Amino acid sequence: MPKKLFNGRINVGDLWIGAILSIAPTMAATMLQSLMKDFPLSLIVIVVCWASLLIRRLHDLNRPGWWALGIFIPIVNAILSIYVSWWSGTKGENVYGPAPEVLQSSRLKRILGLS
Repeated sequence: MPKKLFNGRINVGDLWIGAILSIAPTMAATMLQSLMKDFPLSLIVIVVCWASLLIRRLHDLNRPGWWALGIFIPIVNAILSIYVSWWSGTKGENVYGPAPEVLQSSRLKRILGLS
């Protein structure tokens, strides 16, 4: 697993791009799952992709990654989704690192957790 898959920060734009990019591995995993009937490969891929995006987005909002567990609680999940989708991140550096705009790596590498 890439080193920064669950570390660092991403902004709202990167969250939406990451969501769109997560469609391809999910589709590939779903096709592979048809070959392996009893193994929920696509579910694992979906959970890892979305958990990575959600945790890094929470870091941008200066919130701990543990808040991502709120996605499993009814009503809290709706509030959390709105919060991470529409609120702007903290300006400048926070506990989780520099602001995403300041990072030197390319945007795609940052979204995929490769930098």
